[in-house]
Parts: sequence; structure tokens; C-alpha cells
Amino acid sequence: MLTKTYITAVDSKFEELLLAPLSVALEYRNRGVGSKLVLESFDLAKKLGYKAVFVVGDPAYYGRFGFKSITLFGIKHDPPIPDPYVMAYELTPGALSDVTGTCNFYL
Repeated sequence: MLTKTYITAVDSKFEELLLAPLSVALEYRNRGVGSKLVLESFDLAKKLGYKAVFVVGDPAYYGRFGFKSITLFGIKHDPPIPDPYVMAYELTPGALSDVTGTCNFYL
């Protein structure tokens, strides 16, 4: 599932998408189902005109798709979640280079 999310600063609001953490039934795990879901979400987000996707999850899993900690992009999360677990993936290289602010995925 993808839902709209925002990075907000004093004078700006940047809209992007949040990927819900994946869940695959035990009998279908290790068959590429989760990977296919992530890659399909990237394709859908691009078709919809978005430039980045965010996720809260396991860095070991999502990192293999190119997700990186939002702190590397200068973005904060409030309320705080440990840095490695809040990640972003740029669908367009450099999409987050001029984005600053705070995201809150619970609003």
C-alpha cells in the first residue's frame, strides 16, 4: 500500500509516498513476492508522478532496494524513530537534494 506523506518545513510542503511495511504469508516467503511488491510500488509511484518513496522498516531488507536513512537527505522524523528505520528511495536521482524539513507518518 502507498499513501501520501509530506515533508514539511516553515515555508514548504513536499508531497511524496509512504510504502506500508510488507507482509507475505509464510508459505510464499523467499519466492520474490515481497521484492516484486516493492518494485511494483516504485513503478506505480513513478507513473503517478512522484519522485520519492518513504518507508519505516528493516534497513537490511529495504536497503537492498536502495532505500537510505532519511538523515542522509537532511530530513528528520517526528516523533523520533531510530534513524536507520526511517528511509527514503529517490525514484528520480537527486529528487530529495533540495528538500528539507520533518516528516510525520502518523498524521
